[in-house]
Amino acid sequence: MISYRSKFIIKESVFTILFFYFLSWISILLSNIKDLPIIRSIIGTLFLAVVVLFYDLVLSNYLKKNLSSIIYIIITFFYYYVIFYIMLLAFGYINLIFKLGLTLNQALKANVIDMYPNGIHYILFYLFMFLIVRYLLNELGTKTTRGINKNYFFGKPKVLLYDKRIFMFMDLISSTTFAEKLGHIKYSRFISSIYDEIDEYVLATSGNIYQYVGDEVVIVWEYKHGTKNNNCLNFFRMFEKRMNELKETFINEYSIFPQFKAAFHYGEVSITEIGGILKNEIAFHGDVVNTTARICALCAELNEKVLISEDLVKILNPDDKILHVGTFKLKGKKNELKIYKLSLPGYQ
Repeated sequence: MISYRSKFIIKESVFTILFFYFLSWISILLSNIKDLPIIRSIIGTLFLAVVVLFYDLVLSNYLKKNLSSIIYIIITFFYYYVIFYIMLLAFGYINLIFKLGLTLNQALKANVIDMYPNGIHYILFYLFMFLIVRYLLNELGTKTTRGINKNYFFGKPKVLLYDKRIFMFMDLISSTTFAEKLGHIKYSRFISSIYDEIDEYVLATSGNIYQYVGDEVVIVWEYKHGTKNNNCLNFFRMFEKRMNELKETFINEYSIFPQFKAAFHYGEVSITEIGGILKNEIAFHGDVVNTTARICALCAELNEKVLISEDLVKILNPDDKILHVGTFKLKGKKNELKIYKLSLPGYQ
């Protein structure tokens, strides 16, 4: 079964390839080239799809983990340069066989490079076009998946948007103790190995990662996605299960086992792009964000792993594992808030 993470990579890669070929055809039409390469385009699209997916699904993570950033960038550029060079040769042979009527043996004996006096320029042009398309779509994706959606593309990024969102603050228990025990280098690897697992379950529950803050992560769901089958709560259940599956691995490598506390809340927020030329990002502002952080801090006081606000419980589907804890006045808040807990197996 294909993982949600792999499905996401495949979808993003295929969309990039199709958009690249759309732009390529526009450049061909603007050049007044009469020979529209339909067969070559189809074959090229399929070939590029295969090599891009292989890179994204297999090579990319391996290279990132084992190479420095500059070497990784150089190898990535060289990889795609070789791919486009091979495509240029393939297009030449296809032209010789299907347009000029040569046999396969005759085509293979021909010097295809001579057909492209400006071949290197074609390679570099389409290579840079492809890499720019990938960058732009990735940049747009980071904006849209954080809450702007279509409004970012069709509207005005700096204009405030208002919507209701489900927030989850998830924090590592005993993080200070772990950091002192492991040291900052090993602790950083420890945190990284934990959050390498998180994408699968965020995608499975149709959520979005808003921020990583030290050892804490903030995840956001739109109303329809977070409430469907109690997706937001199911995220924590699934992630907790995955951590338990990796318990032996963590203990063998780090001599510690990560456990988390989490807080869930629901309410209206404003959504906007903040920052200037040095750094900018999509931000959520509103009382709901601060309240969720306060509820997360309450987890330690009550010795509970998962706490949920009444506002969120009201919009979720009935769940017999959601139990009322009490009414609390959170720090900095005027009004009291009813708090519920999520009963988890082996933790009461």
